[in-house]
Amino acid sequence: MTGSKISNVLRVIVSLWVGLSVLLGTVSPVAARSGTDGTFMLTLNNDDVDQAIKALAEQPLTSTPLRLRRLAVETLRPVANAQGGQNTLPLALVNRIAEDNAAYFFDEGRITQVAVLSHDRELVRRLMALLKDKRVSSETKPIYLQGLLHLVLADRHMAELAVQDARIIIAGARQAGSLNQSDVYQAEAHWNTAELRLRNGLEALRRGDADSAVQHFEKAWEFSARVQAIWSLTYDGDFDRDGVVDVVEMRLGSSPFAADTDNDGLSDAYELNFLVPHTLPNTADTDNDGLLDGDEDLDEDGLTNLSEQQNGTDPLVSEMTDGGEISSGSASPSVNDMGKGGLADGSEGRLGNAPSVGKIAVRYFREPPLRLLKCRKNQLLNLHLFQHPCLR
Repeated sequence: MTGSKISNVLRVIVSLWVGLSVLLGTVSPVAARSGTDGTFMLTLNNDDVDQAIKALAEQPLTSTPLRLRRLAVETLRPVANAQGGQNTLPLALVNRIAEDNAAYFFDEGRITQVAVLSHDRELVRRLMALLKDKRVSSETKPIYLQGLLHLVLADRHMAELAVQDARIIIAGARQAGSLNQSDVYQAEAHWNTAELRLRNGLEALRRGDADSAVQHFEKAWEFSARVQAIWSLTYDGDFDRDGVVDVVEMRLGSSPFAADTDNDGLSDAYELNFLVPHTLPNTADTDNDGLLDGDEDLDEDGLTNLSEQQNGTDPLVSEMTDGGEISSGSASPSVNDMGKGGLADGSEGRLGNAPSVGKIAVRYFREPPLRLLKCRKNQLLNLHLFQHPCLR
């Protein structure tokens, strides 16, 4: 292999390493371009930037979109200019991202206004121009790149999450016989467009075109939001009035239009509070043993899960108290089974929590997990997003 070919190979390797390392935060922008002895200097060129952007198409989620956006703000503010200028980064563009973070995020990954992505697109366009501008110092460009990568990765995952929510809604709408079919068809059309724009965004990333990618992600989110708008669904609403907030239905894959999504006899709310992960609200036979979840007897106390639901008892408590109390009528175990936070005490334990009042950080087994639950007093419990073993 000739010396020039070896040099090109090394440059590609270094470029990929720099892009991923800066994105993951394992090296600082300065360390990414100089060794400890100061002899090695890496100047970003257009190919380096393209390679780093292309890697975003396959980059797994290492943090929540909101946290990535906060990192982008923290990275870019020190190099932003309050007065602006032709070859500078206006501070107003960066501050607007921080304002959107505070105003328009429902949780760590879901936004409520398309303006979030519109503002991101404007900042991404400016950053891309600065990265190509020869007048921008070589010390500043890696910082611009780091902020850009944080922001675009957040936008990608916000769009993916919105499209996924729309997919869950469509699946439930198809099974709900009470909905107007013309509304279902219209929702499907919006969802198909959202899926297409998401794919186009990923393809743009694979080309190294961050500007076009964010434009497509913006449209993917917008058409996904139109699916919710058809039935006036909101993240903190409860369309089917089953006690499970709609965002939880979307997250678990259960239907916001049915109290018992999988028709196993167990309500979505009961499975969520008492049985997850042993049974799921969107799967009639979770363990695939030929027995419906409602007919299972997980605690082997002689009562099926369905009977436990009807009697208000905990389906995972194997002591004789449940069965004995029901036959004698001597006590009401359901009073003590529910924690003050609105979740069953046992459910809190299975989800990685001690029974508590107020905010609960949930570890769950699907990606991403629960965000909101409605407690018995119709209050909303804030549950932390994306914290579960699968992301460790």
